[in-house]
Amino acid sequence: MFMLCSVAPWVSSSVDFISPKMRAYVKNLKTHYITSDKALFGSSLFPHDLENFEEGEQKVLLRESLDVYVTILSDMRNQTQDMEIKKSIMAVTAQMEDLRESYFHSREHALKRHLQNLWALKTDDVTTQRKAVRELLPVLQEASRLGSRIHDRKQKRRTRRQTPKGRVPQP
Repeated sequence: MFMLCSVAPWVSSSVDFISPKMRAYVKNLKTHYITSDKALFGSSLFPHDLENFEEGEQKVLLRESLDVYVTILSDMRNQTQDMEIKKSIMAVTAQMEDLRESYFHSREHALKRHLQNLWALKTDDVTTQRKAVRELLPVLQEASRLGSRIHDRKQKRRTRRQTPKGRVPQP
């Protein structure tokens, strides 16, 4: 499972955040559900390259991944009659919901709603196109401002890394 799986490349192996009991629940689910079916191998369902994203973006991706997992686990719980498997699914679901509420609860829902609204825009509609032109300048200004801030931060980090030891840069 996502944050619960020891093979996830973005989970640091030096620090273990998963309890032995939770590991046992996940192992129980793996034993029950994972077969040698070739369809299980190949491209991943969830993103593994989170290091390529900034922290805020990582939080959004993880929040959405946790939401999808909760839905998947809920469907699995409804489809199984095995009480031991149901117990494992309920425990893992509770852990994921706790993670989602404890660490990823901020404004991701509002961001998701805004993104869905943007993706739903009918770009070939004349009214949409006219509204877009009317709002073009403020969007360009905000994008330029944010892009400049991001560039400045990257430049400062690069400068700090290149400063020789023992030498303090002059402002």
